[in-house]
Amino acid sequence: MKLDLRPLSNVIGAEVMSVDLSQQPTAEIAEALYAAWVDNLILLFRDQDLSQAQLVAATEMFGEVGGLARPEEYRPIGQRDLHPSVMLISNVRENGVPIGALPDGEMMFHHD
Repeated sequence: MKLDLRPLSNVIGAEVMSVDLSQQPTAEIAEALYAAWVDNLILLFRDQDLSQAQLVAATEMFGEVGGLARPEEYRPIGQRDLHPSVMLISNVRENGVPIGALPDGEMMFHHD
């Protein structure tokens, strides 16, 4: 299967056209997306409206999805309603308490 890809630059990244990640992809599409990721390092999927479960399912096409290591009783308040494999990174505070993980610059470098 050949995907419809639009380069994001001359160096890195591609926009994936006409793939709806809210739908379970065929094995052929999943393999093509994985190959596109390996070739381009960054894939952009515009205008996707995904539930947390759909987001995690789409992520699983690219490798094993991890969970949160922090024990539940020590997780920030904003994490309570999220899928166990989704981490909220936010510097927002409610009533003086951070709602997300890594709220005050604790993570100077990361990749998604």
